[in-house]
Amino acid sequence: MASVKLAYESTQTPTITLASLANGATRACTAIDNSSALDLDAVVFLQIKTGGTGVSSTGHVDVYIVKSLDGTNWDDGFSGTDSGLSPVVGSTFLFSFPAYVNASSFLASERLSKVFDRLPKKFSICVVNNTGAAFDSTAANFKLIVAPDYLTVA
Repeated sequence: MASVKLAYESTQTPTITLASLANGATRACTAIDNSSALDLDAVVFLQIKTGGTGVSSTGHVDVYIVKSLDGTNWDDGFSGTDSGLSPVVGSTFLFSFPAYVNASSFLASERLSKVFDRLPKKFSICVVNNTGAAFDSTAANFKLIVAPDYLTVA
């Protein structure tokens, strides 16, 4: 008898410039294209490093998803490139995590199925710095990894 199993695609590391991102600023990664793979879900892993001084005791990072259902028209006027973006109405909140200590790394992850029953044709991850200070200035201290998956019959 056949079984339905979870299968994993190769992880993706879309480009996103988070080094020195100012407090209150937002950045979205390059578009992630799901139009060929047709993956059903993905886990988003995000690592950031706070600035050396000025981080608030209530500091946090918010993560949103920006989507394009047709592959061309994006939520909130997004262009599909590594760029600043203000999540307004179309972007979907995914998760928030605390980041409240100076010069410290924080890692968080979440499944996109938390907010979508299936992945859109194209999407982007949007990061909002609410730590109270600019992020650390070293690019190597930031990671965004998207790990897509799907169901298969074995």
